[in-house]
Order: sequence, then C-alpha cells, then structure tokens
Amino acid sequence: MPRVAGRATQVMVLAAAVAGCGGTGPTDTVRTAVPFHEAWTSDGADLQVNASSCNGEPEITALEETADQIRLELTATIPAPGNAGDGCLDTVMVPLEQPLGDRALTDVTSGKTVPVEVRRQG
Repeated sequence: MPRVAGRATQVMVLAAAVAGCGGTGPTDTVRTAVPFHEAWTSDGADLQVNASSCNGEPEITALEETADQIRLELTATIPAPGNAGDGCLDTVMVPLEQPLGDRALTDVTSGKTVPVEVRRQG
C-alpha cells in the first residue's frame, strides 16, 4: 500500500510541475501592443526603448513625429493571460526622422509620457 501512495504522490508532483511550466502551443502567447517605460538616446537621431516583452520580437507598429512630440506604439508576442512570462525586456531601436531635441516621447499603449535619458558616447 505505501508503494501505491508513493506513486500517486509522484504523479501529482509531476502534473504540478508540468502545469507550472506553461506550454509551447499557439494559445499560450498573444501578439498585442505592449507598453514601454524607459528610453534613451546617445545621438538624438535614434531612440532605444525597452518593450515589456521577453524575446517577443517587438516591432514598431505606429510612429508619429510632430514638432512637439513623438508618439510610439510597439507590438510584441507576450504570454497569454494566465501564463507566466520570463520577466525580461526587449530593446527596440527607433530611428527618428528628426533629432529628438526637446520633444516629448509618448507611449501610445499606456498614454504616458516616457522620459528619454541622454547617454553620452564615450
């Protein structure tokens, strides 16, 4: 009898481990607009932004530049609701038509203004 109980415990532990890992099927991820919370530039002509995705192949899906602001939307593949992600970020290079200057950067997805850090090359 103890052998049966031990085997049942092994099966339950294995089932819990498999359920916690998430699958790799197409229903485990979704392609959607994702926010970004930090941005930087070293030359003013290109921005680097960290998308809230992890190996999600982010891409620029909207980029609007005016004299006062830059509006940016990123789309990436992320875990579907209820599936855990890895917690890393993807960096995306955003080429600008005009140098950044004093323009504000707005994340279209969140509606928030994102500060841009100027990093000196050196």
